[in-house]
Amino acid sequence: MKITKEITFDCAHMLSNYDGKCNNLHGHTYKLQVTLEGKTNKNTYMLIDFNELKSILDSAVMQKFDHAVIFSGVDVREESENELLKWVVKYHKKGFILESGKTTCENMVPYIKEFIKEELTERDLNFSVSIRLWETPTSFAEA
Repeated sequence: MKITKEITFDCAHMLSNYDGKCNNLHGHTYKLQVTLEGKTNKNTYMLIDFNELKSILDSAVMQKFDHAVIFSGVDVREESENELLKWVVKYHKKGFILESGKTTCENMVPYIKEFIKEELTERDLNFSVSIRLWETPTSFAEA
């Protein structure tokens, strides 16, 4: 059985060392579709209660990314992104650093998927996880 939950979150980023308009600070309303696969519970007839899945996504995704400025890993960050990070830290604003790589949709997907898996493990839940992250209404990455 498979079930899917969809959430949206907003965050800002810039693509350091990128020759294009996304080199500038800008934001997206991301749409995240999370699909869990496994066996339904014989007592509840559910794979997982959608409210519990929402709670998992709140912890694994929303608390980290929603209304945050996300930053590239230190190895690919240019000076302007470093200065923005200093500002976020100085003024106690919400930020999240991807430990490696840039803040592309393709690079965010493995992080988000791993955070969801970790949250499932902490709750002693064992499901296969796949995600689809929409950066715009017409563009997504999935794993």
